Amino acid sequence: MSTLEEKNMAHNGRAFDDLAVGKLDKSNTGKEVHVSGTTIFILKDGKIVDEIGEEQALTALQKLGLLPPPNPGKEIRYDAELNHV
Repeated sequence: MSTLEEKNMAHNGRAFDDLAVGKLDKSNTGKEVHVSGTTIFILKDGKIVDEIGEEQALTALQKLGLLPPPNPGKEIRYDAELNHV
């Protein structure tokens, strides 16, 4: 098993908040949305040469009400202790 360091990669583990900007098909809801993501930078000679990222864009669009959740009414729910309810 290799590490990111051995592969000349770096991971940015910080969460971020963002505000909706730009024009969409629906009006701005004013909702505050929090999503997480992962970015891995590929390094060569100490410089970033590529980036692999996943920002949960689908989740953000669902939280903003721009896309319906999958299987509405059949969501799997968990309590604070992560027990299925």
